Amino acid sequence: MRLIAIFLLISFAGAINADFDDAYGYLKQKEYIKALKEFKPLAEQGHVPSQMNLGWMHHKGLGVEQNYKTAIKWYEMAANQGDNEDAQHTLGNLYRNGEGKKGAVTKDLNKAMYYYKKASDNGFPYSTFTIGLMYEKGEGVDKSVKNSAKWFKKTYEHGSIQKKVLGLWDSFRIAFLLDNYKDIHYKYRLLANKSLDLKE
Repeated sequence: MRLIAIFLLISFAGAINADFDDAYGYLKQKEYIKALKEFKPLAEQGHVPSQMNLGWMHHKGLGVEQNYKTAIKWYEMAANQGDNEDAQHTLGNLYRNGEGKKGAVTKDLNKAMYYYKKASDNGFPYSTFTIGLMYEKGEGVDKSVKNSAKWFKKTYEHGSIQKKVLGLWDSFRIAFLLDNYKDIHYKYRLLANKSLDLKE
């Protein structure tokens, strides 16, 4: 009986993935109506990538009237249910900047920081970097060179080459933020070189 249940679960997952591939194919081909038709039932079943794509299509008005409220609904489902760092970072951007006519998305720096931190915890480097910028500029938080530098440094710790390239940019920001910039710059330049396998 247990083997039958496992088989059915695997078959169900395979069907979802196949349907998602169809939906994503339609999206890439700009057949937005077909993509929406495929994404929606998957998203309603809790399929996180489909929720993210539905959010994006409503956010950008692809095949549907642009609707920030609906976009945020799907983004939040993906962000909170599936810990989707793309959705979390996108929500951070929406709340940091405020978007849409007549304040469709109200600027809320506390919410922005909340979602950026969630995305950063999931290893998303651009959120980590943005948190550093917010501390540097005092956006929704007390302006703090120390905290800014801490978040820029954390960019190095996320692992991939792409993230470490971003960390190289951070090292220069830190160098000019701190008083003993020569020592700090040298330290972070060595870290960047090492992470990118560059010769000193």
